Amino acid sequence: MYLLLFQVPDPAPYTAKLYQVSDKKTLVGSNGTLSIAEVAVHKDSLNHTDVFLLDKGDQLFVWIGKDASKEEKSKGGDFGLKYLYDHNHPNKRLTVSRIVDGNEPNDFWAALK
Repeated sequence: MYLLLFQVPDPAPYTAKLYQVSDKKTLVGSNGTLSIAEVAVHKDSLNHTDVFLLDKGDQLFVWIGKDASKEEKSKGGDFGLKYLYDHNHPNKRLTVSRIVDGNEPNDFWAALK
C-alpha cells in the first residue's frame, strides 16, 4: 500500500475591484441610462454623485454617494450585483453591505489604495 501526499497550493489572493454605477452621460459607455464601469481601486475614484461597488471577493460594499440620483440609490446595488453574477463572479455567496457616503467602516477604506 502506498500513501501519496500532495500539498495543495493556497488559492491566489483575490484582487479587489471597484465599479462605478452611474446614470450620467459622463461615464464611459453611458447614454444617460444606468451603466456600470470598472474604475481604479483607489479612494480618488469615488465621487459623491454616483454609486460604487467595491468587490473584495468575499464581500461587496455598495457605496452610496451623498449626491447620487434617486435611480442610482434605489437600483445601483441590485444592478451591480446582477452584473457580478452575470459575469461569473467566483463567489456566488457574497456578503453585501450597503454603506452611505460619510459613514464608511474602516475595512472599506483599507481595501482602497
